[in-house]
Amino acid sequence: MPPYMLPILERAAGFIVKLIKPDMSTPMVGDADRNSLLTLRSDCSVYEGMNNTTDPADENELRAFFRVMAEITGRKDFLFFATQGKEGKAPEEICTSLPDAGYHVFRSGWGRNDSYFLVSGTILERGENNVHSHYDAGHLELQVEGQDVLIDTGRYLYSSESQFDWRIYFSSTAAHNTILVDDHVMGEHPDVIPTARGVRMFCHRFEHGEQFDRLVISHNGYAYMDEPVFHKRSVIWLKPDIWVVEDDLTGSGIHRLRQFFNFAPGKLKETDKNQCYLYENGKLRMEIQAVSCEGLTSMNYCGNEKPIGGWVSYGYAQKEPAPQLVYEKTCEVPARFVTIIAREGVIKTTRLTELESNHAELQMETIHNTWTLIFMENDCSVTEVI
Repeated sequence: MPPYMLPILERAAGFIVKLIKPDMSTPMVGDADRNSLLTLRSDCSVYEGMNNTTDPADENELRAFFRVMAEITGRKDFLFFATQGKEGKAPEEICTSLPDAGYHVFRSGWGRNDSYFLVSGTILERGENNVHSHYDAGHLELQVEGQDVLIDTGRYLYSSESQFDWRIYFSSTAAHNTILVDDHVMGEHPDVIPTARGVRMFCHRFEHGEQFDRLVISHNGYAYMDEPVFHKRSVIWLKPDIWVVEDDLTGSGIHRLRQFFNFAPGKLKETDKNQCYLYENGKLRMEIQAVSCEGLTSMNYCGNEKPIGGWVSYGYAQKEPAPQLVYEKTCEVPARFVTIIAREGVIKTTRLTELESNHAELQMETIHNTWTLIFMENDCSVTEVI
């Protein structure tokens, strides 16, 4: 083996480890399919997937990769994933921030029933080829007790003349859990070709704690519009079962703003609360509640073809219906979305107050306690009142 190869392979395996979900699957970042360490084969693609070669010891190529890396390096965490947690040792690091790559992961632990969320956004320098990346800066994925809630919807196909609209959709911002401004192609520059765009994401705060986790990021994906818009996203996990998502849009002009949430296959229905939806998947029941409702409308799609919306592709050339929720408003920036994702019945009351200097205060009473969150220009504060 060339001397440079081992550290590269070890870093690659370590990177995958940091992203693995509690159900031992990987997020479908960019043009990646869903890969699982628990199935016979790594993914469900008939072709164009992970299973292009066969290891005689294990047909699951991802699991086989971890086994080989465990043998070469002696690392117990690689053995843990190679054996589905039966041998070895789970990683000591619970949460991880990779700001240069654009990935931030929080989890409650490494067990099958733990919870997890990921905020991602592939960083591309201006003019850099982005063929396998998607328009996803600020994208949020969520698992609750080992069960997918919010997901990346996959890639489905590469360029196909007969189904090119589907390729455009699955790589678009609408197929990810983030903000779309005016149908603008995220990261597009006026003087470069579409496959050479540029997006930078900056991490303002990454904090892991016993009572809550918080992340604040921003990106410049809409900086090159005629009237630019800048997106800051805060995600606060109030443990164990409340996630608050704040999207702050600043800049200039009047814009059409849409906030997308793509769910794992299940049921999504509107409740009798204003701009509140209930997501059901087996025994899991989660409420999605918009707090800043002035001028806000919402749509719920599942398996729509005109317009395309409400789909997931777990493997190449395969797709199935899945719920999609879209909150929308057209207004002058600065503008704000505040959305709470929580177990059904946990939230009692909420109140959002806009403050000076584009700050805002969210007061939220739950069945356990009361929280006060203050959203600021590049940060947020969290206070618990028992």
